[in-house]
Amino acid sequence: MQAFFIDEPELEFGCGGRHIDIRNGLIHHGPLDRDSENDPQVIRLGVVGTQKNIEAFSTWIDRCRHGIAAKESPKQTLFMPFP
Repeated sequence: MQAFFIDEPELEFGCGGRHIDIRNGLIHHGPLDRDSENDPQVIRLGVVGTQKNIEAFSTWIDRCRHGIAAKESPKQTLFMPFP
C-alpha cells in the first residue's frame, strides 16, 4: 500500500482572492460574487419546527447579524471571529 498527501486546494473569493480557509478568505476578500451584477442581495431562509425552536432560531439569527466573536485561544487562526 502507498500513501501520499494531496495539498488542500485554495478556495476562490472576491477580488481574485484565494485561501484554504473559508473564514480567512471571506474576512479578507469577501464572497466570490460580491462584485458581480448577479450577486445575491437577499438570502431567504425557511424554517420548520416547533414554535419554541423557531423562536430560538430567530434569536440566534439576530445575534449572527452582528458577527460571531472569536473564542479565546493561543492559536489566533483556530477560533477566529466570523462576519
